[in-house]
Amino acid sequence: MDRKALINKHADLSKELERLRQELAAYSEQDPVEVEKKSMETQQFRNEVEKYTDHILTMEGWLKGQIGGDAEQMSILKREHYGDEYDEEEGGLREL
Repeated sequence: MDRKALINKHADLSKELERLRQELAAYSEQDPVEVEKKSMETQQFRNEVEKYTDHILTMEGWLKGQIGGDAEQMSILKREHYGDEYDEEEGGLREL
């Protein structure tokens, strides 16, 4: 084979390799290792959300104590600080 033929074959093989990589990536959703990895990441995110929710509730309790338990004042402060994330029905942060 001459150099030109080898270059063409290399280009063809590179394209085929890229196509196979994309095909393999499409199957990664069913890969048990990937599924377990995503499951662990999801659990980690849930733990973090629970921790931060506890922090928010603790801060709200402390703040409520500081303003003397005035529900109306507390509602105003929540609306002011939560902005678009405030849920009128819940009286706090909206669910994600």
